[in-house]
Amino acid sequence: MTNDNKNEAGGVSGPAENPISVKAQIHRLIDRYDTNTKAYASVVFGGSYALHGVKVVAGQKGDFVSLPSYKGADGKYYEYFHPVTAAARSGLNSAVMDAYRVELGQTQGSYGHTEGQDGVDHMERQDGSEAGPGPAEESQSFAQ
Repeated sequence: MTNDNKNEAGGVSGPAENPISVKAQIHRLIDRYDTNTKAYASVVFGGSYALHGVKVVAGQKGDFVSLPSYKGADGKYYEYFHPVTAAARSGLNSAVMDAYRVELGQTQGSYGHTEGQDGVDHMERQDGSEAGPGPAEESQSFAQ
């Protein structure tokens, strides 16, 4: 089997004009004063790969998307998974933030608060279901 999509470094890449779909889903909204984390999400790439543990975080310059990471010996944080191109990062950020905004829009007047077993104040729909799966799923595409 041959692959005609080899890039300059010898790796395999898809055609640049074929965008990869990025679907983000907010699983939990967080409403606590003692944390900057505002939501947890998962992202599915091309219907084939899933990334869990994505967070929406309140920062000094506004909300941003935080990918799963670890703290190195130098004190810096390093992502386990990261987009390779600026377009890919932009598509990922847009999908997560769009899903977050949609989920926030659904919370207006339809949620109460409950403290979960993890000590986090979860937003809960009046029907008892936790904020998350459902319409707050956004999809973005980006070229490789």
